[in-house]
Amino acid sequence: MIKKIIREEILKEVAGISIPVRNWAKVIYGLLSEIPRTERRLIVDGKKYPELFKDFSFDYAVIDFNDWTNGYLTETSGYDSNGYYVVHIMVLNRFRNHPYMLTILNHELKHAYQDWKRQSKGYPTIDKTRENIQMYTGDFIKVLKDKIAINPVFKKTLKGYYLLSDLELDAFLENVYDKDELSPYKKMVSEMQKYDPVEDSEYSNSEVLEEDWQKLLNLNIPFLKKYKNYLDFLTASTKYFKVRSEEILRKVNKMEYIHRDRDLLEGTLKEQIVCHMVSPRGKGKGGYMGNEEAMNLIGQIENDHESLKKLNSKELKMFYNTIKDFKQDILKSDTNLDNIDTYLHKLTNIFKCHPI
Repeated sequence: MIKKIIREEILKEVAGISIPVRNWAKVIYGLLSEIPRTERRLIVDGKKYPELFKDFSFDYAVIDFNDWTNGYLTETSGYDSNGYYVVHIMVLNRFRNHPYMLTILNHELKHAYQDWKRQSKGYPTIDKTRENIQMYTGDFIKVLKDKIAINPVFKKTLKGYYLLSDLELDAFLENVYDKDELSPYKKMVSEMQKYDPVEDSEYSNSEVLEEDWQKLLNLNIPFLKKYKNYLDFLTASTKYFKVRSEEILRKVNKMEYIHRDRDLLEGTLKEQIVCHMVSPRGKGKGGYMGNEEAMNLIGQIENDHESLKKLNSKELKMFYNTIKDFKQDILKSDTNLDNIDTYLHKLTNIFKCHPI
């Protein structure tokens, strides 16, 4: 009974957490760790992973390393001239082979997933939404990334609009679920709730503010042009931040509440799987476990960072080699519990566990 409850809690898609996204992120994360550091691009053939493809069916995912930013590239994603659906993402090179890369992928693939759902139903791409057209432009991103110098008051205010946008809320829920400490979304939203741009502007020279406001108006950030002057913009922003932040915090709290038992459940699952060799039964007839379920199982074991800290360098290498073989064998053939039991036995030896 406990295994059934655990599996239902972890695998269901509720409160803004997208399981198809997280399953793909785990696979791509593993593939990224296998390519040489000199490689600047990874291309993933989606059809090689049929269990994942059926829920998020892109033909190719292109992952590019760069030294500027993480991002989902709407311009080069979607259907290409040959009719293939492409997901194009760029990720920061400094997080190559770093555990945080998994959270980056969860975030950026969430954008890609939402775009794919729109396009697969015949709707315009996400960059054609009103929010994107009015705000989320190339110039807007350049201001946030310091590619265009602007007064700190305006930059912080524009960042507030970015954090509180519908598009980023959906993606950042994945970060919150990951307990992301590098980009603590809930904390950032709480800070924006209290932020008063008008008060902050009083510490800046009014002539400098006016000069930078005119610079902003000359950029392609359409929603700014509806304000008569920068003071009107900052005043409206103060009110918006308070109301919108409260709305978002309610959604974040709901997600955390619904998934409140995740740590306990996943901890119990890992203990039973890895150290006690209790193979979860799959959803198929007779307890058969399909590839997608098996890959999800591997991901839970692979992301048990606390247990991995207990391994020395030799054991850690053995662990990753075993996980790699585990994945390859699952994807090469239909999955059954004998296959899973074999690898769980290997893992118990590495973790020095004792079967019950």
